[in-house]
Amino acid sequence: MHVRFDAIDDQGQTVGLMTGTLRRADLLTVTKAITTTVGGVAVTLGLATPHASLDLDEIRKDYPNAFEPWTADDDRRLIRRFHEGASMAELCSEFGRNVGGISSRLKLHKLTAPKPPQPASRNEDYAEPPNEPNGEEWA
Repeated sequence: MHVRFDAIDDQGQTVGLMTGTLRRADLLTVTKAITTTVGGVAVTLGLATPHASLDLDEIRKDYPNAFEPWTADDDRRLIRRFHEGASMAELCSEFGRNVGGISSRLKLHKLTAPKPPQPASRNEDYAEPPNEPNGEEWA
């Protein structure tokens, strides 16, 4: 895959440019390097604290397959589970990936990620107030 990274200053001027070809097998290593580098720059500029970013081991405590390549079997199973109506929480748990990972993969397959359940409307249990009182009804 071909990649391009542009660094733009506050005035919108390009101050750095990096382009190249990246082998799929190197994606995880490059992701770690870029994350570490950008995180370090953010700390240096005072935009983040050293503890603001998590390392891959920390992320994988909750999402064991985070940043792992998807297999053809994973894709087939994801599409099948999506069509079966699996919730986002179920998909995240089954695939060991976070919402962003699942959503991105569904989008790649032109599928819309399942929406999280919405809380019940507060109006469902709320009775309409009585009509405005007139002198006779409200004594």
